[in-house]
Amino acid sequence: MDTNPTEENLEVTSEEAGHGVYRIRVRGNLELATSEVLRNHLAEILRAGHKHLMMDLNEVGYLDSSGLAVLLGTLRRVRENQGSLRLVCNVRPVLRVLGLTGLDRLLAIHPNEESALRDLPKAD
Repeated sequence: MDTNPTEENLEVTSEEAGHGVYRIRVRGNLELATSEVLRNHLAEILRAGHKHLMMDLNEVGYLDSSGLAVLLGTLRRVRENQGSLRLVCNVRPVLRVLGLTGLDRLLAIHPNEESALRDLPKAD
């Protein structure tokens, strides 16, 4: 039988990155079938009190509207808590979706972690 690509797993890992920043790495397709995995992971991180997030999307192959909704919901929640969300991404298809939807103007998108960490607020 053929494997449905929307049933692929999404791998999400996270760790302290220093300077009050929490790093989240996402691997796989961020779409309807997998977006709940990321949403739940991020909810746990925010409940734990982390306010400044850096999300690496360089291993995301595909991003759909449900993935965009997770990013926007996370941005709203961190802003409500005076935090920040920085994306690290050099993946053309993902950057294209962010650009076509205009979300590249709302989200802080950086080419690498060093750039994302630069000018972040100091830990509270």
